[in-house]
Amino acid sequence: MREHDLRDQLAANLEILEPRLRLVRTEARLVAQDGRTGRVDILGRDRHDNIVIIEVKRSNKAAREAAHEVFKYTEILCREQGHPPERIRVMIASTEWAELDLSYSGYAGLTGFDLRGYHLQLDETGNTLTGAKPVTLKGPARKVEPSDIHLTFVFKTETDRNEGWTKLQDRSQNYGAPNLLAFDFTTDDERALGPYLLYVVIGSIDPNAPFTDRILPAHPEDETDFRDREHFLQYWLVARLLPDITMPSGWDASHPKQFFQMLAGRSMWRFEERVRCSGTFSLQDHIFGVRDWVALVTVKSGLEQTTFFASATPSQRTAWTAFKQRISMAMGTNPDWCNLVAQALQRIEDEHPEADVEIEILNPTDLVGVLLGSWPDQVQLYEPQLSIRVSNPDVDPHVIRGALVGPAGKIDFLSRFRMVYRDPFAWIAARASDAVESVDLELLEAMELRYVLLEYTANPDLQLYMHYIDGDQPRVRVASPVPEPRGQLQLLAAASLSDFLEAHQHQVDLLVNEYRASLGIERP
Repeated sequence: MREHDLRDQLAANLEILEPRLRLVRTEARLVAQDGRTGRVDILGRDRHDNIVIIEVKRSNKAAREAAHEVFKYTEILCREQGHPPERIRVMIASTEWAELDLSYSGYAGLTGFDLRGYHLQLDETGNTLTGAKPVTLKGPARKVEPSDIHLTFVFKTETDRNEGWTKLQDRSQNYGAPNLLAFDFTTDDERALGPYLLYVVIGSIDPNAPFTDRILPAHPEDETDFRDREHFLQYWLVARLLPDITMPSGWDASHPKQFFQMLAGRSMWRFEERVRCSGTFSLQDHIFGVRDWVALVTVKSGLEQTTFFASATPSQRTAWTAFKQRISMAMGTNPDWCNLVAQALQRIEDEHPEADVEIEILNPTDLVGVLLGSWPDQVQLYEPQLSIRVSNPDVDPHVIRGALVGPAGKIDFLSRFRMVYRDPFAWIAARASDAVESVDLELLEAMELRYVLLEYTANPDLQLYMHYIDGDQPRVRVASPVPEPRGQLQLLAAASLSDFLEAHQHQVDLLVNEYRASLGIERP
């Protein structure tokens, strides 16, 4: 049966779709103001006199066009002819739904119109319409995400690592939990058990998947140690996997923060820019790059609040809006930078709408942790840092840098510090209660440290602008730069964090040594 024959049979029997549905006309012509036209297969009215657009399809190839066509028709009726959207209904009637099902469900979730789908039934000859069955919308797809359950495996050779990955995939598949991510690292450090490391992230596990019941213990009382944990099935999967797999070298449990430390080069391991994936993750492998996989783990684990890198252009509105939202989330624990960066991005959007913008952020929000891990020689590597690079074909590249700066003069460093953290265990308590970010803001205020953005301009003379927040208000200081960077900040009555700490070196030494001794932390 040809499509127009199917349309005519349906038009003569509209009540198989809905009682008291009546025909207005077939091939109803709609004309947009710009001259575009469209023909609605069947235009009808329901028992409440609402307009009903019925699109009829006979094949999978034609079905793929249905969502696009009904979107065009409803736009013409609403936007250009003034019909209220609540008075317009849409029905898609097709003999084939294999290609249409997903787009139909997606369109139904986005549109404000009443949208219905019907699977048309034909007799054995395929020439006579016999009925129609309502199509159920697909529910949201079960999203596969990385969990916070991480493992590391060390190997003597690259071949061993490849074989280990194959074993992990096979065993996890047997337990109905195939979703794994793995990141390759290497080292030259002789202290390591081997030079090759496989960093494995356990993904989501569908409790209703086949074989998943094999993960759980035979005796329900054995579940009690894990049942209350967030990643209950992942814990049991690890407990099942490890006895099944004999690795040439060692394994260890890991966690997202260690993953970040390794990616940032703060361990003996170097990331090889290689990612392996299995299960549902492998379906994305052809479109995901290394940065996408890393972001998937760091965003899910909340690590974007520590380190963040992304790029976008204001000319791509949807991506630009999402870019700004991600930045805001990444700096949620740092309100000053959050406000200053939002203002900077708005200036870029207004002045350079075609520019490419890259932003990189290191936002530890824990000054004590930075000092314990980096003082005295590596503070510049781990202190808060931010850069916004603006590239535009019409202008020279422009960079805005973020920093944590202090006063140019000296303060009573120890006394002010102890106003916030009276001893090392007060800091440990803040970390244990997830309050360290808010307490860190109190500490910075006591030490007269503030987050700023530093921006150079050459209009008309080379100048340095320091943007900062005073109370709730954005402020700016301007200086004519001098060749030596340290002098530039001095002209703004400020000092870099490294210079500020060096000016109080003796007191910082006393403080850091006290904390390291009390907490058993070795000097890096």
